[in-house]
Amino acid sequence: MIKDNEELVTDLFRAFARIRKVKVHPHAHEEYGITHTEMMVLFCIKEALQNEENKDKGIKISQISKIMKVASPTVTQQITNLEKNGFVERKMDSKDRRVVRIEFTEKGEAVMKKAKDHLYEFLKGLVDYLGEDKSVELTGLLMKVADYMNKENN
Repeated sequence: MIKDNEELVTDLFRAFARIRKVKVHPHAHEEYGITHTEMMVLFCIKEALQNEENKDKGIKISQISKIMKVASPTVTQQITNLEKNGFVERKMDSKDRRVVRIEFTEKGEAVMKKAKDHLYEFLKGLVDYLGEDKSVELTGLLMKVADYMNKENN
């Protein structure tokens, strides 16, 4: 049976809604004492720190805010909680004392390693579940979805 556009859009909406509700790190709060949003901030920091420009310097809150597409005060609140729990620390920029950069603590690095390993196992399970062909197809489709969303939102 061929679906019309309205049915397809409704099904797509439902699929995105179901995926959105899934927590890749469902036990992060109990295991690490942080929220899902704080975990996403940590992943954002980790990704940004792999960039040569930020390596060994840390990342500014404004950069995190831009990457995550949320307001700086929201990120500041998350960083404050993460700092209070010992996952990150704020450091003055060596060249400009007005600039504060965020870096991982040893505890933060350890949590990120565990979380990254958990995410890898989760995605490996998805690949095993779907099989190689469907995983390759899904990856290609998700990249196209991301391209479309970025184009429409910029």
